[in-house]
Amino acid sequence: MKKTIIFVLSVIMMLSFSACGNTMKGEEGIIEKARKEVPLADAEDMEIKIIGSHYLGDKYLFWLMTGNEYQHNRYFVMETDIKDEDEYEFVKLYEPMDRGMDIRALYYTCMGDNVLDTYYLFMVNNEDCVKMVLNGEEINIESHPFVYKYKEFEGEYIFLDKDGNEIR
Repeated sequence: MKKTIIFVLSVIMMLSFSACGNTMKGEEGIIEKARKEVPLADAEDMEIKIIGSHYLGDKYLFWLMTGNEYQHNRYFVMETDIKDEDEYEFVKLYEPMDRGMDIRALYYTCMGDNVLDTYYLFMVNNEDCVKMVLNGEEINIESHPFVYKYKEFEGEYIFLDKDGNEIR
């Protein structure tokens, strides 16, 4: 009986310690977790920034950018569960679809009010891009980086420069 109690307590401690490794506090915690999760060899030394976020029910998704003006930028989306004020638990890291020079899109599905919700998440960090057109709806981009979510998107999207030319 004594061995069983010790075994159960050991398992509980191991599980609680493993959960602690996924809990992040504030932006610094998110960036430190990103250093461990992004699939880049030099992530420990690379600059990583949070460039935007989306709140989706009980989830926060953070757009991350690696690199700087001297390095090639890579973009990732970190999915987290909300634990407490400014405290998150890591769920998964996504690499969004490349839609052209510093433009990314991610198709994301999550549980909503007892149904699956679907979103298209967009990130634009291209200074030449001033407008997105989603299902014929024009969205002006006034600052970069720019993040945007569109629920239940079905159709097409394009990105335009100031002259109305499509950015590819």
